[in-house]
Amino acid sequence: MQMFEEITLEASLLDLLRGYRAWKAIPLSAVGSFDKYLNFILPKEVEEVAFILPVSLTDRTEEVKLAVLSVRPSVLVSVYFSGKIEKVMVFWK
Repeated sequence: MQMFEEITLEASLLDLLRGYRAWKAIPLSAVGSFDKYLNFILPKEVEEVAFILPVSLTDRTEEVKLAVLSVRPSVLVSVYFSGKIEKVMVFWK
């Protein structure tokens, strides 16, 4: 598992994500098929999922939430934005 210290994010976002067990960076090219990708990487027993999106994807918030809920309907989904990343980052616990 990757450590949070390797991530260059705003300090406030790092603080919010401390309780998450794992994370993956998703290339923007995979954004078109979020549901398939998430179904592959998210464990079946996941309870919470948090996304950090590049600021350029602020208009895709609802799409991201719906993609998660389509593959894991009972999870809590949070979406945050960062000006320091180029990839979509997904965290879960």
